Amino acid sequence: MLVKDVKNMTKIDFYYWGDQCPHNYKIKELLNIFSGDKRCKINLFDISKNHKIAQYLNIFSPNMIVIDDNLRWHGPISMDNLESILNGIIPKARPYNVKISNNIIIGDIKDLTEKTITDTCVLCSSSKKNVYCNEKGNWIKTLREKYNLPYIGKLHYLNKVCIGGAEFVPSVAVPYPIPKARGRIT
Repeated sequence: MLVKDVKNMTKIDFYYWGDQCPHNYKIKELLNIFSGDKRCKINLFDISKNHKIAQYLNIFSPNMIVIDDNLRWHGPISMDNLESILNGIIPKARPYNVKISNNIIIGDIKDLTEKTITDTCVLCSSSKKNVYCNEKGNWIKTLREKYNLPYIGKLHYLNKVCIGGAEFVPSVAVPYPIPKARGRIT
């Protein structure tokens, strides 16, 4: 844990890939609570609208918070962590690790679309509030329509409960500095 001089206003830059991740909506909602706080200046940057930002900052995750142009925080952040940062105490950032099982589970597979995304809410956003996944649903619908895709991934179900999945996005839509497909995207 680091201690910061709190006399200066803390600069918080939030870089995010549209509503690709339900946590993006959650983080924007959380940062909005602090928008009038005199201890900080908050800036939001949607890297899907400017891929050069992701390249310049070497971003390869759907969200990243940068504190005072120094601390790079990837993944979800809590109200307590933000309060600590604004009070000059920099918490140790822990990697956001998805729990993966070695168990083989037989179940059902469904297409990932704007209609099935709410099945992932508890899994992906750690919340039962569908609003986070509804925003991702809008993002999926826009992406599917733009690239004429029937779905953007697959979801795995066991006993009618979503337990995992995989998402596929055309490389030209990905803001990260990765090789992009050439020619027709279908």
